[in-house]
Amino acid sequence: GGLGAALHAVMVWQPAFLRQAALPPILARQIGPAGMLAGFMAMFLFLLLFDVLACWGAALLGHGRFVTNFRDGAPSVMLAPLSMTVMGLGGWLTARGDWPYFFMTGRYGGRRAFVRAMFRAYRVNVLLAGAIAVGVTLLFQAALGELPQRQNVPMNVPMLGGLTFLMFVGAAHFGALPLLWRAIGGKGAIVACNVLAYMTLNLGNPFTMARAGLAATGVGLALGVFAAGMVIAWIAPAQLARMDWPLDTE
Repeated sequence: GGLGAALHAVMVWQPAFLRQAALPPILARQIGPAGMLAGFMAMFLFLLLFDVLACWGAALLGHGRFVTNFRDGAPSVMLAPLSMTVMGLGGWLTARGDWPYFFMTGRYGGRRAFVRAMFRAYRVNVLLAGAIAVGVTLLFQAALGELPQRQNVPMNVPMLGGLTFLMFVGAAHFGALPLLWRAIGGKGAIVACNVLAYMTLNLGNPFTMARAGLAATGVGLALGVFAAGMVIAWIAPAQLARMDWPLDTE
């Protein structure tokens, strides 16, 4: 009906500066910012419901009280979508089977220009997903009363959000690390580096580090991950342009 059509229009709408040229399906965004926000909210709510059920089940079995279990576990559960999103985004380099077809259209120029265009498209996806994921994370952490207090941790909320965003962006480029060495730039190595990105963001994010009393270490780690990701993003396209793009996934 009319309401469904209007809702669909809102979910897929994208401002002009985010609209993409023809891209491989794994890089093409089928929904706009509102749709991505709705998706992230649904993911967070699903995980929150799962945690509620798990804590309730544990309490029924005599393993602590529900409130205590929930208070201890929910903040960490609400950080999981950050690392899950990074790992999901990182899969784009393992699906290069259709790249030759897009390259042969000629709209991107030479091989290096084509690869850089793919990396630019990926970077936009990362920035958009990161901004939304970090924003929703801050919202849920605030709702749980888990944002660090300035008097206890030398880190305010904008700084916490900014560092988490930088770490997200840097970690999202870890999947391209194997491309720096042509001999190991295959699918298995890329997946392994995506797992590394997942673990880095899951265990070393600024929220977790601040709660552990390691705020200064968290700052350094977040900036280091961001710097490493930017170096990878700068070098990897030229390396990938010299590699083969088989018609089936490597």
